[in-house]
Amino acid sequence: MVVVEFLLGGVALVVAWQVRVRCFPWKDCPRCDGGKRIASGRVHRDCGRCGATGRVRRWGAGEE
Repeated sequence: MVVVEFLLGGVALVVAWQVRVRCFPWKDCPRCDGGKRIASGRVHRDCGRCGATGRVRRWGAGEE
């Protein structure tokens, strides 16, 4: 009985994650926190991870 509940809980988590990724494929860039620029000493430069867009694709969202 416990194994069945555990498996159903795991399936529910996977389904919820897939729904979230499909509905919201973009997230704020973790490097610049969505600010598009990072401070490097006194110089502000564009974020290299997001390309100064402030957003990156979530893991599992696939290509555009």
